[in-house]
Amino acid sequence: ITARAQGFEKDFYPEDMDRSRGLRKDGLYWLTRPQVDNILAMNLRRLTGLEQEKILSDFRTRVDELMDYLDILAKPERVTAIIGEELEAIGNEFGDERRSTIDLLGDPSFNQRDLIPRRDMVVTISKGGFIKMQELADYAAQGRGGKGRNVQSMTKDDEVEHLFVANTHDILLCFSSMGRIFALDVFDLPEGKSSARGRPIVNLLSLDEGERITFTQPITEFAEKGDDSQIVILATANGYVKRTPLSAYRNARPGTGLRAMTLVEGDSLVSVSVTDGSGDLFVVSSAGRALRFPQSSVRVMGRTAKGVRSMRLPAGARVLNCTPITDESAKILVATENGYGKRVELSEFTPHGRGTMGQMLIRCSARNGAVAAAELVGETEDVIMLCNRGRMIRTRIAEIGVYGRGAHGVRLFRLDDELLVSMRIVPPSDDAEIEHLEIEEPEDEDEVLEDDVDDLDETEALEDEADDAEETEDDSAE
Repeated sequence: ITARAQGFEKDFYPEDMDRSRGLRKDGLYWLTRPQVDNILAMNLRRLTGLEQEKILSDFRTRVDELMDYLDILAKPERVTAIIGEELEAIGNEFGDERRSTIDLLGDPSFNQRDLIPRRDMVVTISKGGFIKMQELADYAAQGRGGKGRNVQSMTKDDEVEHLFVANTHDILLCFSSMGRIFALDVFDLPEGKSSARGRPIVNLLSLDEGERITFTQPITEFAEKGDDSQIVILATANGYVKRTPLSAYRNARPGTGLRAMTLVEGDSLVSVSVTDGSGDLFVVSSAGRALRFPQSSVRVMGRTAKGVRSMRLPAGARVLNCTPITDESAKILVATENGYGKRVELSEFTPHGRGTMGQMLIRCSARNGAVAAAELVGETEDVIMLCNRGRMIRTRIAEIGVYGRGAHGVRLFRLDDELLVSMRIVPPSDDAEIEHLEIEEPEDEDEVLEDDVDDLDETEALEDEADDAEETEDDSAE
């Protein structure tokens, strides 16, 4: 032992080993780099071996599970047994006595409308048959003459054709090119952003081949059968008009269209409104003329009646709107296809006989183009206007000047190789301030030019009884 102790006291370093490595006088052993590498390599080999064993074990387990699952799928009795075991386990864990009751004698009716929040929506329909809606609050009011903003994405070959505002609790009446009427809930319409194209309307309505929607009218509810207090005024592009009780259309559904009006080839519905049956009607044509006549001159007819002539039209002109007058203080807001327009006092139009050409409303000059839309308006509403490429502008009506019947009007909507196609009156915007865009005011704006107007009242009425008898069709066909 003494000799061994004496031997340890000597230095036994290999010749190639650094003197700072090995066993030192402080009792610690300092490893060299090759020693460290060898130790680490040995441990990694052992760990790798252990990992291989784990992988093989997991593989065998998964194979066993796979074989068991295949056996379950191959044996229906095992499937039934497993379902029973799982249901029993769920019942043991969560089962308790029923806390609610089923009332078999209660009212089984369920109105989905009660669960829908009330919202005012802007609805657009394109010529290609795509429909969508977007919340009206998304569109802030802009200054008169602005460029507006996009409301619907359009393809190269498609254009926006219809624009209206409806509440999500309204019922939408859709009139087709074949004279049929469909009804669907507004909340069932597809909702999308301004960049969305919408959904094909044929997915919502049972339209025949070649049939398309030519006019839409939202209503709050249908009148009960036999209730004639609400009258529907229907007007066509070729100048026909008729009155029918709203209750006559109460059976209209998305999948079952009803005959709304008999249309001749090439004619289409352009205006539908609901009234109490009293007062006058105001008809506007694309030629810039307007006619006011009493509703009583058009008798109430059945669903399939063709109607009677409302207004005599010059060649190439068409009726745009037929509106019941409910407020004598209202004004007429007229807009042309090139984006110009004005307001005119309703008092400037006196009642005339049905079937005449009416009085001048606005001049259809080269600058203005033909009349695109006209509405009766008050002082506090907003107006939304839509062009054929999907841009829309919302403007305060109070910003639009009031001029005489012979005035040319002012710019309402700045258009770039586009046409104004639709206009609707909406409730005033809640915005504290109007969103102003660049407005161009021509130096010599000719809205102030109010030339002497040749009324051309055309008081000779085309109310031949034989013509009316042919136009109205026997109600017994209903």
